[in-house]
Amino acid sequence: MTTNNSTDSGTNGQDNLPHIEQFRAVEILNDFYAANGWMSDYVQVKPGQLTIEISSLAFGDIMLGREKVDQLVVGSAQSADAMFSILMSLNGGEPRVSGHKISKDNLLIIAPGTDMDIAMDAGTDVATIAIPIDTLGKYFTAIGNDDSLLETQDIASLQVHNGHIEPLRRLTRDLLSGRSVGNALDSTFASRLAQAMVPEHARTVVGDRYRGLSRHRIVERAREYIHEHLAEPILIPELCSCCGASLRTLERAFKSDFGTTPNRYILAARLNAVRHDLLNADNVSFPIAKVAMWNGFTHMGRFAKEYKKQFGLLPSADRELVQKKKH
Repeated sequence: MTTNNSTDSGTNGQDNLPHIEQFRAVEILNDFYAANGWMSDYVQVKPGQLTIEISSLAFGDIMLGREKVDQLVVGSAQSADAMFSILMSLNGGEPRVSGHKISKDNLLIIAPGTDMDIAMDAGTDVATIAIPIDTLGKYFTAIGNDDSLLETQDIASLQVHNGHIEPLRRLTRDLLSGRSVGNALDSTFASRLAQAMVPEHARTVVGDRYRGLSRHRIVERAREYIHEHLAEPILIPELCSCCGASLRTLERAFKSDFGTTPNRYILAARLNAVRHDLLNADNVSFPIAKVAMWNGFTHMGRFAKEYKKQFGLLPSADRELVQKKKH
């Protein structure tokens, strides 16, 4: 990675201190996740400087992560195997995962190995708790909790009483800011998490998907079609046909999920795909124009202008970063 796009604040060698990284390109963020055994495929939807800050901390067999985003990014991801992933809002935003909103009063429970779509709007600040099934089950048993949540097949939304989600949120913030250290963090944290999920303190909201679930499915199908056909002309009537939606419904669905139009999303997807290819050192011998054509651009002047508008620099600048790194 280049120092222009990724800065590592690292740790000072002490136990139980978070590791923090900043990214200014979703392509480098995706590579970071891949290097750590996670799968993601994010796209920066709107133009402007992007900064994503990732904090991570492991203690015992529990892993905590925090994502802070200042631009709308969307994509697909897969949760870790053999681990339950529990998502919780920390300070802002209402990100959506496969149609479920993460708000200040709910936890999103994601089963191991679940494929999901994610949309994080500007201002999102969300924590991910990854905990082995056996560990969570042990603490459920210790407090007499019903372990039926461990049978979740994909995603469940748990509405939690404020008196129990706030202590968990505060402890998570403290851990990820380095303010809480100790030798029994795993048992303390897991116990507090299990307490928040006790039926007396929380309730599963069946089908707790935001009002536009059908719209989300339309967007999901549209995104799949767009990313499979980036090299070809994509006509909006064809997109409507593949989604089984009218133009008005399609536009409302994109506005609801991404705050933009289908045409603007297609442009953003193509620009992100070009940047991904330009930042791949294996493509350094291919002319920029050829890389742009791979992803559906035919007018190079417009392409360069849109690229700079989207990412704040010309495609040649990204190419130069890769060339410098190679040498």
